[in-house]
Amino acid sequence: MSIVQLLKKGTKSLALALVMFLVNCTMAFAQNTVTGTVIDDLGEPVMGASVVQKGTTNGCTTDLNGNFSLNVPKGSTLVVSFVGYVTQEVKVNSSKLDITLSEDSQLLGETVVIGYGTMARKDVTSSITTVKAKDLNQGVFTDAGSMLQGKVAGLVVTTTGDPNGSPSMTLRGASSLRGGAAMSPYYVIDGIPGVDISMVAPDDIESIDVLRDATATAIYGSRGANGVIVVVSKRPAPGQLKVNLEMGLQLEVPDLTSYHLLNAADKLELERKAGLYNRDWSSTSQNESLLKEAYNERLRQVLNGVDTDWMSKPLRTGVGQRYNLRLEGGSEEFRWSADAQYNDVEGAMKGSHRRTFNGAITLLYI
Repeated sequence: MSIVQLLKKGTKSLALALVMFLVNCTMAFAQNTVTGTVIDDLGEPVMGASVVQKGTTNGCTTDLNGNFSLNVPKGSTLVVSFVGYVTQEVKVNSSKLDITLSEDSQLLGETVVIGYGTMARKDVTSSITTVKAKDLNQGVFTDAGSMLQGKVAGLVVTTTGDPNGSPSMTLRGASSLRGGAAMSPYYVIDGIPGVDISMVAPDDIESIDVLRDATATAIYGSRGANGVIVVVSKRPAPGQLKVNLEMGLQLEVPDLTSYHLLNAADKLELERKAGLYNRDWSSTSQNESLLKEAYNERLRQVLNGVDTDWMSKPLRTGVGQRYNLRLEGGSEEFRWSADAQYNDVEGAMKGSHRRTFNGAITLLYI
């Protein structure tokens, strides 16, 4: 008999109808305790895996043995995830679940350069940031240090207007307490430690690994106290001869937005109002005459159109250019490459410039 039929029978049946309604609601929202185990492809328990009811915040994590227990409605879906593994969605069709997570081969297959060799990213517990060539070579850069600006969290890159100066980089600590070389990270270029990063051509860089914590930099001792930046150059690609030519144009424009200078007429009027040409500056009538004569002469020049832009005397818009030629080829076993770079940088300050020519030959036997 339905609830509607019970209500039509009268008040006595109303209590029974309410009881049936509450029983149906309780059955609809009954919580089912689900237990299970999360393991990997090798059958080892996954500790700390996240098990969450889909679409809610109801969840838990697995214990040391990969076990979990969670109260969820029957028929719901569990989302199981862990770093380095493919996330799975499991339908709750029983009170006991055995869940196997597969490794994310794309993520764990990446390698990072640490010290004098490489390691799989899954085996590295240190804080490492990797910047690939596709993220580095965006724009025109005169040095490798400037390429990292804004791409690594916590790395502060300070550049100067001097084309012959190297950018200052701070990876750890407060840059306001110490400056210069005291806070600079340690550079390793293709396994060679202590090389100046400005000596590396930006177009030849394949990737840059930034090692920031003590575990990753322990191999360098005290030299890695401020972090380590490992630069890896491009490796020759096998196959037929490949020729790559890159050209770029760079403009160095001085930033004068903070300068608000007077023209000749305003400057002369300011000097007059300040009393520079008044007799108060002199105690004799002869000096007063000289002051008036100087004012009139300058006023005459201003009326004749004399007005000097003093900021244009030391500054200019520098126009620079760069060229990069790369040849590579060889077989799978023996590869070779030859690089040549010409970089002409004209600074914003007149007389400041830098012209460099770099060349390299790489022979690789695998």
